[in-house]
Amino acid sequence: MRRSQQCQAIVLRTFDVGDADRFCILLTRERGKIAARAKSVRKLGSRMGGTLLPLQCVTVELTEHSSGFFLTGAQLDSSPLRGSDIASFLAAQEGVELLLALLQDDDPLPEVFDASVTFLTHCKEDAPSAFLAFAFSLLSLLGLLPEMELIENWGACSSQEQAFIEAAMEGRFVPCDSSSQSHLQSLLKNLLAEHLNFPLKVGEMAARFR
Repeated sequence: MRRSQQCQAIVLRTFDVGDADRFCILLTRERGKIAARAKSVRKLGSRMGGTLLPLQCVTVELTEHSSGFFLTGAQLDSSPLRGSDIASFLAAQEGVELLLALLQDDDPLPEVFDASVTFLTHCKEDAPSAFLAFAFSLLSLLGLLPEMELIENWGACSSQEQAFIEAAMEGRFVPCDSSSQSHLQSLLKNLLAEHLNFPLKVGEMAARFR
């Protein structure tokens, strides 16, 4: 039995398959992280080809078959990083890599979706701080962030760094200076090591542009 549904989505990753299809990893507000196939979107004249691209916010029409999800429609809502610099792009990619590593498939988490949309917007303003705030926010939303008292003991955080983490946990974005960014990056690396079996690949490249 086929079921159709309209969803808000962020295109996390895409893979070209076959002669003209595109396989998309989406973070949707309604269904969580899912994989869906878009048929013939790479053909000349396809209306969805320019819409289903990484880091774009879209409204999609999904049809669920016994073999998985298929994209039957897509409309661009926004392209938060259009015209952004390399640091913003890498920060966004680092956030995407973190989402892919931590989220389970087909597990709706509207708060995570909303935080991810906000994160992509902030990447253009202050890429390093935006990723840090998003990472702490995501860990908090997923129940993976320890109590603030423990974080303070681990990292000997300054008052500014504590305020930054607390704001992130509440879904607020505040910038921080380069010294605080460096210390928070180190703290975050230690936190992620407890939940990931591998370091974020994009993070190593993004560090060169901080």
